[in-house]
Amino acid sequence: MINNSYTDLKMNANLNKKNILIVIEFKAQFKEIFYLAQLLENSLLKDHYSIKVIFFGEDLYEDEFNLCDFEKIAYIHISNRNNKFKYLTIIIGKISHILLKISILSSFVTAYNYFMNFRFYFLYKKYKKQAIQILQEYKPALLFVADQSPGCISDFFIQVSKIKYNTKTICYPYSWSSILEDSTALKNFKIYRANYFLNFFISKYFKEWMFILDNKEKILKLTAPQIISLKFLKMYHEKPWVNNYSCDYIVTESSKMLKSYISDGIPKEKCILTGKVTFDLIHKFNRFSSFEKETFYRKYNLDFNKKLTLCALPPDQSGNNIPNCEFKNYKDLLIFWIKYLKSYNEFNLVFSLHPRIPKKYIQILEEFECIYIKEDINLVIYLCDIYISSLSATIRTAVSCAKPVIYYDVYQYKMQDYFSAGGIISVNSKDNFIKIYKKLITDNYFYESLVAEQLRCSKDWGVIDGYASQRILDLIKRFI
Repeated sequence: MINNSYTDLKMNANLNKKNILIVIEFKAQFKEIFYLAQLLENSLLKDHYSIKVIFFGEDLYEDEFNLCDFEKIAYIHISNRNNKFKYLTIIIGKISHILLKISILSSFVTAYNYFMNFRFYFLYKKYKKQAIQILQEYKPALLFVADQSPGCISDFFIQVSKIKYNTKTICYPYSWSSILEDSTALKNFKIYRANYFLNFFISKYFKEWMFILDNKEKILKLTAPQIISLKFLKMYHEKPWVNNYSCDYIVTESSKMLKSYISDGIPKEKCILTGKVTFDLIHKFNRFSSFEKETFYRKYNLDFNKKLTLCALPPDQSGNNIPNCEFKNYKDLLIFWIKYLKSYNEFNLVFSLHPRIPKKYIQILEEFECIYIKEDINLVIYLCDIYISSLSATIRTAVSCAKPVIYYDVYQYKMQDYFSAGGIISVNSKDNFIKIYKKLITDNYFYESLVAEQLRCSKDWGVIDGYASQRILDLIKRFI
């Protein structure tokens, strides 16, 4: 189902203009992409192109739509919801989650879920059809995506646009992970192991899909049913383990990100170091930091004599049945984080909600009388003194702003994205989380040492000079 905005009508008002499409797959991608769309909409180059944001999926985008309408940014929403099977799918998922915890049945349920991945063929087929439909209508000169990996919506847009329209594609990453990080996360799940059912066939005849870990264990990027589905739909992946490999260019926000992509196998000429639009906003904040912080403190009635802890609550991934996770469910996780952090009053404390947290969990914060922000977390990070997070791309912003970070690996993924930043303390247990936070807010020497460590590497993690927007526009000029 495709829903058009009122402003969508404006896109075709001038047929002489070239079209720029921006693809958003879920809510977490929106904030950074919105700043990009805002930049393009207000640029002096606007006379040469029309932009359109394409929203996909079932996330509730009401706030995002309102922002686009306010900024007069054209958009459409493509929904893949099938209400007929919605509740049946939810019920089956919950039953599977319960059965997986029963050891005698877990192997059977895992195998059942594995072969059910053949259903991705129908989803992928729909993605490809939708991509063809949108691209035929707008024939874009330029396509922006926030991420590209095999089987995602952007993957279909990129491959179809290249083959049929010779469209240039640019990844404007909302997040980034290396081959090492992806393989570390996937190795915990049996269905990705190369010796599991049909995966053996893929690992033998399509070796580009296989990765060998340090312990010689072999895993696949996707399950065999998913890979076979992509093969049937004639989707080609030269290096499926390298995220964003199919894009013509990748806009990188830092030298750290640029080196990571090149190390994974992205050709150097594809990686353009620009910074990101958010960094320009932070640069402006820097000029008026005292005023901005005072305004923020007054808005949330914070104590001016105390520093500020900002905690970004993680998304709900409790349904992934991750080994060694200390929490039975997401509610238990939230209650622990909230109760523990609120038990200390040395610092002011505010929470930021993950974009995909259901409203029922917001009630928990309200019951504990928590302060939670609605501002863009990237801009609040600049104002805080300690940042706490898990599985969040915003940790990069915290490092670039030289903020001490507690990275709580609450789902035990054991990723190493940020280990090179000396001002990040990584913990993976309740006890260590409690111990480190208490030390950070009570031991000023420890706190200042982490600030110093972040300052040493902050420039490697973000280009904050006020010129990122201009560098991005200069790149776009090549194609418009």
